[in-house]
Amino acid sequence: MTTPIDTLEYAASLEAAGVPKTQADAHARALAQALKEVHLLPRAIDEQTQRLGQAEARLNHRLDQIESRLTVLEHTVAEMHQQQLKFQARTDKRLGELGKDHVQLEKEVAKLEKEVAKLAVMMKILLAVLVPTCVSVVARWFV
Repeated sequence: MTTPIDTLEYAASLEAAGVPKTQADAHARALAQALKEVHLLPRAIDEQTQRLGQAEARLNHRLDQIESRLTVLEHTVAEMHQQQLKFQARTDKRLGELGKDHVQLEKEVAKLEKEVAKLAVMMKILLAVLVPTCVSVVARWFV
């Protein structure tokens, strides 16, 4: 690749200004190398810019996918929350009903216990009256 300056002419100018020939040649070579690298720099920058653009496009695509998945997850979570609220409301309602049923059952059990106690007393009375009567009737049959 050519440089935009004539390095021989540059070295000659340095020599004419009193710079020793070896130093003037070294300066000319260094300047030529620097100019060569500067000349190649825009192409390297373009290549890096292109690579960065491609990487950015891939990242943007991946971000779009992630955002899409997050949106789906947000909707799913919102839906699940609504279902949980409905379930909790039904559960609370049923627990209230069960509480009322429990109180009613306790009242009925208490009534039944009273009835059973009354029947037990009546059975004792009946047994107290019937057993002696039955014994006397049976005793008469055998006498």
